Amino acid sequence: MKPLSFIVFFAVPVLCTNVWAGPAFGLKGGVNLANATVHPSERLSYNIKPGFLVGPAAEISLSKSNETAMRWEILYAQKGCKISGGRFFGHDEEVLVSANELALALFLVLRFPPRAMTPFLQMGPELGISLSAEWTEEIPDLDFSKTEKIEDWRSTNSSVNLGAGVAIRSGKGEVVIDARYNLGLSNMNTSDEDINFKTNGIQFLLGYNFTVPSR
Repeated sequence: MKPLSFIVFFAVPVLCTNVWAGPAFGLKGGVNLANATVHPSERLSYNIKPGFLVGPAAEISLSKSNETAMRWEILYAQKGCKISGGRFFGHDEEVLVSANELALALFLVLRFPPRAMTPFLQMGPELGISLSAEWTEEIPDLDFSKTEKIEDWRSTNSSVNLGAGVAIRSGKGEVVIDARYNLGLSNMNTSDEDINFKTNGIQFLLGYNFTVPSR
């Protein structure tokens, strides 16, 4: 998804939606079990690199019963992967790819009938704005480590989120627990090398909506 198209898609519901209740604002954070899909893999192993996510969120009801809602998130997200299986003059080599993004995510939320504990399904697109990208090469046997900036890294990253969660009423607000799979669609490699590098990750988040209108 092109950045301009995403911005339009991100903003139009705010302007055009018949909102049944005022928006709910909150904060959330959690862990991203980040990885990548790379072709060709060159017999290397791509493993999880734990990172974190944190940022604000807002949600509005699209139906009077609140069974359908739209949610916006702006998260600082750590992505990347661990690469192992390489050899350097007979020594095992490991590479850590670290990419930090400002993730703008839009979700269609399908809530089950409102109650004290309300499960929901969620899906939607995400546009990641690259803040930094670097790789760290390590050769444990030689006690060697080197970190460099990745120059050939795309400035934006399009992806799709699919997941589920539960909202638990707490005082005037609600605690929100959700899990999602983030599937990268963009090839982040912009070099002349024929390598397709797409991020992905399993994400677990805990948040709290401070203002929740009566449903």
